Amino acid sequence: MNRMVGYYLFLLIILFLFGVYNLFRRVKNDAIVYLHTALTEGLASRWTILAIAGAGMFLGALLSQEMLVIPRKVIFNPGVFVFSDIMVVFMAMMITDVILLYIFKALEMSSSAIIMVLFELLGSSVAVSLVRIRSMRKSFSDLILFINPEDVMHIIAGIFISVVAAFFAGAIIQYLIRFVFTFKYRQAFHRYGFLYGALLTTIVFYFIMINGSGISFLSETGAGPANILLWVRQNFHIVLIISILLCSLLFLAGKKWFRMDTLKTIILFGIFSLALTMTSNEMVNYAGVPLTSLASFNEWFASGMDANLFKVDFLTMNIHTPNIILALAGLIMIGILFSWKAGTKDPESVLLPGNPNDEEGPALLIKLARSVTRMSLFLNSRLKLLVPEKANRFFRNRFTHMQGEIQTDQQVFTTDNIRITVNLYVSIVLISMATSLKLPVSTIFVVFMVMLGTSLADRAWGRENAVPRISGIFALLGNWILTAFIALIMAAFLAWIIIVGGKVVTLSLIFLTGFIIIRSQIVGRRIAKKIIEEEELINEKDEIEKSIEKCTKQVVKTIITTNKIFSFTMDSFLKEDLSQMHQNQELNDELNKKSHKQKNKIIQTISSMKKLDVDSGYFYLQINDYQREISHSLNLLIEPLNEHLENQFKSFNNSQIDDLRLLVNETDSFFNFALHIVKEEKFETIDEWVARKDTIFETLTGIEKSQISRIKNKEVSVRNSLLFFKALAEIRNLLIHSVSLIKSYHGFILVNRKNG
Repeated sequence: MNRMVGYYLFLLIILFLFGVYNLFRRVKNDAIVYLHTALTEGLASRWTILAIAGAGMFLGALLSQEMLVIPRKVIFNPGVFVFSDIMVVFMAMMITDVILLYIFKALEMSSSAIIMVLFELLGSSVAVSLVRIRSMRKSFSDLILFINPEDVMHIIAGIFISVVAAFFAGAIIQYLIRFVFTFKYRQAFHRYGFLYGALLTTIVFYFIMINGSGISFLSETGAGPANILLWVRQNFHIVLIISILLCSLLFLAGKKWFRMDTLKTIILFGIFSLALTMTSNEMVNYAGVPLTSLASFNEWFASGMDANLFKVDFLTMNIHTPNIILALAGLIMIGILFSWKAGTKDPESVLLPGNPNDEEGPALLIKLARSVTRMSLFLNSRLKLLVPEKANRFFRNRFTHMQGEIQTDQQVFTTDNIRITVNLYVSIVLISMATSLKLPVSTIFVVFMVMLGTSLADRAWGRENAVPRISGIFALLGNWILTAFIALIMAAFLAWIIIVGGKVVTLSLIFLTGFIIIRSQIVGRRIAKKIIEEEELINEKDEIEKSIEKCTKQVVKTIITTNKIFSFTMDSFLKEDLSQMHQNQELNDELNKKSHKQKNKIIQTISSMKKLDVDSGYFYLQINDYQREISHSLNLLIEPLNEHLENQFKSFNNSQIDDLRLLVNETDSFFNFALHIVKEEKFETIDEWVARKDTIFETLTGIEKSQISRIKNKEVSVRNSLLFFKALAEIRNLLIHSVSLIKSYHGFILVNRKNG
């Protein structure tokens, strides 16, 4: 017994450690969605926003008592399991969770936390149940005694219905709110903003305190008189009217006496409330399994029975998790939140598979998205015919931007404050309703689908982005189905091998999972490095000097990387080093992807930058074009050289190698000179640098003539000559594009310095 206590105590500690790791990953993923706009738009200081969200998380953890019942008795029937079974179920589930998080992170796939947790628990429970059924010599039909299929289907249906409802609720409510306030909302909001804020605050009060678990928590903790709390619950209509009046007075007083920004206050309160509701609903994902394991361990230890005999039917009862433990979980989440380094990357590109602004993805999904788009446009045109022209004109006027204002906000993560409030408060209501029904939902995707709906109502969906977004939504649902299948099978398999292999297999899996966690931190640093590189792109907030600094870094990196790839490629080819050639290919692939992403973002960047005039925008566009062309030239150089080595074709002869080494040395000097010009801003030496390019061209011409002599003397084969001329042509193109890049960069600097 003592030995088994030590073993299960070790497993319990591991479950908590894995739980903290998963908590670390999921809190950050959630924060990307609901804090991105507030942080990037500077609605308040970073610490203020994080403190507000952290306070919401802390209270949400305390109010999550009712949701913790799901891992205890909703998925499986604990009355037929013993303590050893439960620990196998939870250990297999947590190991699967860590592995899948690592895989999805490495593949940059979006996943739903609740889908993963639900099907991991289901898979491991089914596997343990089947082993129990076989040992008891019962039939497969008895599986229904171990698993609760109706409850599982109820939760699955709730998850999928919630995201659909979120999209339509966001679209409809945003349409109505925009119709009332229009895009010229500032004057109207100045008069009636206090009432708008009072209504939203009261709605939150109702769904969290009255319809939710707020009053129940106050009653249990004795934080309020029982008779008053009972009166509030029974007379909530009166309470809501009082709340509207009181909040209206508070908003009016704050605006008049403290010069409070009403809209900003509404948004910050919405962030607090959304953090609260998301945490309250997602505690089942964050800490449900470790806390249930702790309760099971305490009961088993107190019983003194064998782990294979102690039934955990006590889990069917209402078990109260100590508030101190929930508070500790809340504090851990706050610590994780404050350790999060927010990036400027658009979360839409993280949540939707593929590029939301580019038609990339499986052909079937693209075709389906195009069909939906065409059908929507057709129905919209027919609907307009049914509405009188005067009514159409009236509705168009309600959705017209202010004079002189260009509609550039085509993003899901908007900068429009009215839409931000709708995003926040509709999400709060939907998640709170699900929590009151004890339905876990994918909160991060509920929020995101609300954002998609509100952006559609605000006409931020155009023909340019409708197809990619719709195909992204279909791909997202496909990812969920794939996630569910993989989680189910993997958790079932791990549970089975844990039962068969016993302690040896269990400990091996734990060490393997620990290695994966360490490995994921290394991958995370690489991803963070990539995000930092993306943050170096110019954005609308940058002052002129900051834009110049970022542009300089881009050009410097391009020159260094280009020279490195070119030099290493030629050297590895001449030495016939295939492994080094493959590394060069990977380096060029990274450069190619980076330049492709920059190319996709450049139009949006230029359109959103008010401080960037036409000339600056032109030169910045040229810089990105030439970066792309340089990457393309390198690719056309590397591919045939790599193929030549892969096929083990005959290498170049000594005279060809000498010519190419001479060319590499001159080209290396050429790129070093370019680096000197950019770093030191020695633009007066550009003509001298261009003269070096002409000198290299003369060398190229001489080398080409030498090759022709070799051909006439039959010293080289046809394949050799084609590859040789191909390499020389791409080197020439590489130099031409490099000169154009530096000249465009020079123009960008001159125009910005002149404007500055």
